[in-house]
Amino acid sequence: MSNNPAVLGLHFLLELCGLVGLAYWGWTTHQGAERWLWAIGLPLVGAVAWAILRAPGDGPDATVAIPGALRLLLELLMLCGAVVALFAADRRWLALAMAFWSWSTSRCRMTCNLRSYVAQLLSGM
Repeated sequence: MSNNPAVLGLHFLLELCGLVGLAYWGWTTHQGAERWLWAIGLPLVGAVAWAILRAPGDGPDATVAIPGALRLLLELLMLCGAVVALFAADRRWLALAMAFWSWSTSRCRMTCNLRSYVAQLLSGM
């Protein structure tokens, strides 16, 4: 993952928007006590999983260390789940904006990682 503060900040905002999207879906698609359960419970489960399950080198020490591929799968599940939830809650433009933001943020992270890798290669010559 890129250590560029701007990229990390944008990705953090994306994660927060994903949790808000899940809460919005829970609030708008359910009624009564079930509404509260989905609107609070689903983002809470997602945030706890996101905080506890970390790949080595992915921020502070992990409570439960998982392989990077599994962490990527968790990230995809959360962000794609938020996009689908926003579509289901009839917020198609928000869902499309979030999908584009997810895609562009991942491209920024890949570009920063590639630049870092090339710089390391060049400094070793």
